[in-house]
Amino acid sequence: MRTDNKYAQLSKERKGRIGKFVYPFRVFGYILAAITVAYTHLNHYQHLSIYATFFCWWAAIYPHAALGYYLITGSRYVAEHRILTLDMFCIGWLTSLVFYAPVLFLPFLITNSTANLALGGPRLFFSGWVSYAIGLLISGFLVAWEFSDIPANWLMILPFSYLIIGTHFFGFLAYMYGSKFRKSKAQIEEQNLRLMLQTDDLTILNEELQQQAEEINMQRQQIEEQNRLLFKQNQSIGESIAYARRIQQAILPLEEEIRTFLPQSFVWYSPKDVVSGDFYWFAPLENQILIAAADCTGHGIPGAFMSLIGNDALHEIVITRSITRPDLILEELRLSINKALRQHATQNQDGMEIGICAIDIVQGQPAYGSGYLYFAGAGIPLFHVMEGKVQMVRGDKIPIGGWNRFSTMKFQLHTIALQKGLHFYLFSDGYTDQFGGPENRKFGRKRLEQLLSEIYCLPVEQQKQRIKDTIENWRLVACEDQLDDLLAIGVKL
Repeated sequence: MRTDNKYAQLSKERKGRIGKFVYPFRVFGYILAAITVAYTHLNHYQHLSIYATFFCWWAAIYPHAALGYYLITGSRYVAEHRILTLDMFCIGWLTSLVFYAPVLFLPFLITNSTANLALGGPRLFFSGWVSYAIGLLISGFLVAWEFSDIPANWLMILPFSYLIIGTHFFGFLAYMYGSKFRKSKAQIEEQNLRLMLQTDDLTILNEELQQQAEEINMQRQQIEEQNRLLFKQNQSIGESIAYARRIQQAILPLEEEIRTFLPQSFVWYSPKDVVSGDFYWFAPLENQILIAAADCTGHGIPGAFMSLIGNDALHEIVITRSITRPDLILEELRLSINKALRQHATQNQDGMEIGICAIDIVQGQPAYGSGYLYFAGAGIPLFHVMEGKVQMVRGDKIPIGGWNRFSTMKFQLHTIALQKGLHFYLFSDGYTDQFGGPENRKFGRKRLEQLLSEIYCLPVEQQKQRIKDTIENWRLVACEDQLDDLLAIGVKL
């Protein structure tokens, strides 16, 4: 009795897999049905009636909805019977819409009735006919039992194509699942024998698994020990990097110190990592104030090493050797970097981009009328604003560092007469190269110039905040990370 129940359940499970196979044929059948109804009404009325239009929309949507219902229903066997029964209802509907022309509705009726008998037996066969009769009666009242003679024409090809293809398709399904069921009993008996043999094998495997479990437990303990060591190492590395950050911050001038000599100024400094490859430099002298923004090769720890080398070299050139003209400072800085990294021998190409400004002062104040703002740049430009007009002074395309064809080229010195109300700015390229915005593009020079034209008249603290907020919002719109170290210096004279 249990075996019979098992085979009955198996038969029901196999039949409950037919829905996916019938789906493409159901789509095909409803397309043919919709075309048949549409052309029948166009030939009869020269337009589609509201019921025909609704049927065509139903034919487009229903097969997909039926598949969805089939997939989400707990008993797919029951779902198939319900869907096949509803198909017969739709054929009753179609019968009235083709004005009861036998050549147009009989192929659909015969095909689906045969399918119900093959796939569900007499019960589904009779329930399908009841559903067909209900659909025929309801739709007949809706279309007022209108009959019409449909002349034999090409439209007959569609229903008879469905008839030929459908009967063969469902016959094939019935044969295929019948054959599989007949083979199932022998397969189950063979599987029972295999299960007995596998039980013995599983006993042996269980012993092996216990041994493996002990080995895995030992490996887990080893991994935990390794993780503990890695945690300690990472903690030590993190503490070292944090200490390196304190060292780097210690060599950078305090913003309060800069404001002692340039009250209307700001510095915005945003490393990508804990330590930065960007750095700024400041030197108040007797007759001049020098300020610089630099962007070293790379970021993070490599960039931080370069920033230490650059800071020391600038101090030695300006403070020790008293070289204060920006173009000459850059030439000496290039030589110092080449020498420090032995680039003539190692072909090392590390270096930096830098922009340096020198401001003439008299008694601690900018020398308006007689003095100048001197600028020289290696890759970093100078932006200055006067009376709302933003102008950019390009830095030379000559790298500081690296052994290359630029090694003997001279830097250009730019001069700007000092006037009250003059604003000037230095930015590292991380600002203009940051991707973001609605189209995920670089921020670019033009947007930076537009930003400066909008904020130059604000107090310097507000300028600093606007510069920070603008690039942060630009980045977040495209969900981009910060790509490089960011540095901005602004001064109002």
